[in-house]
Amino acid sequence: MDPITFLILMVAALMLLMFCGLEIAWSVGVVATAGLIWYTGQPIDQLAAATWSSLNSFTLTAMPLFILMGNILGNSGVHERLFNAIDK
Repeated sequence: MDPITFLILMVAALMLLMFCGLEIAWSVGVVATAGLIWYTGQPIDQLAAATWSSLNSFTLTAMPLFILMGNILGNSGVHERLFNAIDK
């Protein structure tokens, strides 16, 4: 299958999933996974292993904790007191 037909098919599948009521993130994930399996011809367990090895890094462990810290500071009101202290 030529790349243009493949692209049109993937975009049509994405639109179909979104029109059926599936959320955008899940629609993109389903279409991307199906496209990787179909286009590369790799088995699903090899794709899972490659995904795990790319996400299993020490650097990425700080990101969820940083987001959690920002959520806690934002919802507790501490950020307003910090900005007021810096302003003075």
